[in-house]
Amino acid sequence: MNNEDAKVESDTSNSKLNCLYNSEIEAVAIDNAINFLIEKAIKQEKFYNTTLNLDNIKREFANIINRLNFLPSKKFLDRELGIDAEDDNMQLVELMNEDIHVNTLPNSYLSISDEYLQKLGSKDAILMKNGDGTEQKKKSGDLAKELLTKAKENKIKGFVFKDEVERFNPLGKKFRLSEILPSNQLVTEREEVAEGFINLSNFINEGVINFDELKHTIYIAVRFLDNIIDIYEYPTLEIEGQTKKARKIGLSICGFSDAIGKMGISYESKEAIKLLGEVSKFVDTEAKNASSELAKERGVFPLFNEGIFDNAKPLRNASLTCLSENFEIAKYFNVSTGIKETGNEASPEWQVRMQGESQKYTDLVSTKAILISPETNHDEMLNIFRLASGLGIKILKFELTTAVSIRTNGGERNETDEVLKSKERPLILNGKTVRLKSSDDDIFITINYSNDLQPMEVLLSKAKVSSSETIIINLINIMLRRGILLEEIIEILGQNVVSSDCVCGSGNILKIVEAYEIVKKESLDEKEKKIQLG
Repeated sequence: MNNEDAKVESDTSNSKLNCLYNSEIEAVAIDNAINFLIEKAIKQEKFYNTTLNLDNIKREFANIINRLNFLPSKKFLDRELGIDAEDDNMQLVELMNEDIHVNTLPNSYLSISDEYLQKLGSKDAILMKNGDGTEQKKKSGDLAKELLTKAKENKIKGFVFKDEVERFNPLGKKFRLSEILPSNQLVTEREEVAEGFINLSNFINEGVINFDELKHTIYIAVRFLDNIIDIYEYPTLEIEGQTKKARKIGLSICGFSDAIGKMGISYESKEAIKLLGEVSKFVDTEAKNASSELAKERGVFPLFNEGIFDNAKPLRNASLTCLSENFEIAKYFNVSTGIKETGNEASPEWQVRMQGESQKYTDLVSTKAILISPETNHDEMLNIFRLASGLGIKILKFELTTAVSIRTNGGERNETDEVLKSKERPLILNGKTVRLKSSDDDIFITINYSNDLQPMEVLLSKAKVSSSETIIINLINIMLRRGILLEEIIEILGQNVVSSDCVCGSGNILKIVEAYEIVKKESLDEKEKKIQLG
């Protein structure tokens, strides 16, 4: 094979790669950096004594970059170009009552446990310390709003739902996730991640996704990134040692909005969120299959038997996928960043749902900013916060933008339009109560109606209602009072929000669907004793 075959084409580097550095570095230097990475990756293949054809592997490494299908994280190119990263990892500060003063919170991420999250969702007072050491009680709602104000002012970087994070820590409780990389990945102390980006928009052929080509790219990308773990010049020996123990890879998609645009799918639609789940699951599954094949060839990562992989197939890497956003990489591909929408942004609620759907199938805990407008008030932010915690979002981060477009019931609404206001709850509402069976107890679900016979309120009663169930019920009622139809809310519940085996314990919420169907279809027959007038 001619050596030129494996090089990044010069016209590609001149028109695309140079934009990664805003023309501050000559295109030929960036071209060389890519080729140096490929050459080093091939040397690593030789180190592992692969039985595969090295010329073919080299060609594949170059092809997925030349075709604009894949690019490793820019930090690897930076290292080849002699550019040192200046950003340090962000530390987490755990939010606990009686030991922290909100006015002196550091510019950091707050780690919140399930126990503390439940306190914030209750009506109880929380004991806090003042700056002078004295104590005072704050209403939980006031404290939550105070924290969200800090987040809006960027004095709090974001909220980490600690217990949800640790439930899915691939290395188990022995290796606590405690730092956030500049690339927004939550990792153990002194650890790096080999990140790469797949341009989903490039796999749309005649309005459908070419999953065969996507699978091939995933396999080559995983192999390439695993090699990078070995060839990367780490800042310290400590970081190198910690990184190679777990060999974490973070493969992320970008250009999702561009992809669905080519497919004729609206961003804020059931089809879009369903497709995002399917694609995220596919990337995660095939990346794990690729890592398993590498493990047979090169061995599992050193900490394989220390984590949650006891009964799993062998893996070369502790993690394979992430939900990451990188403006420079997106610019290189000329597509939207990560799973964000192009042009006007989706509503914050829909951004959270998109994040939740993708996060179901990603290994690494990632921070993805939820864009809000400066006019977003405390109550709206609190609703977003509750929705995120109810969906099992692991990290919630707010970011102000002046280009937010808010949509409700599928229609777009600009900020200049009339604000959608909540209806005031009447003093008296008539309704119907349905008794249903759950795995451990009876559940009573009440649906109350407005004067025009539209569902306006949902109540759930059982022996013990979890904080997650309370949060979701409150959110449902807020949506109902803003004029969103219960049928639409139920559709979201059944497809996107909760499932019967939801780890947050909110699977009983799905009983609302069953109760509503009974209310609609069953007559008020006393003999049936299924429905009683409220």
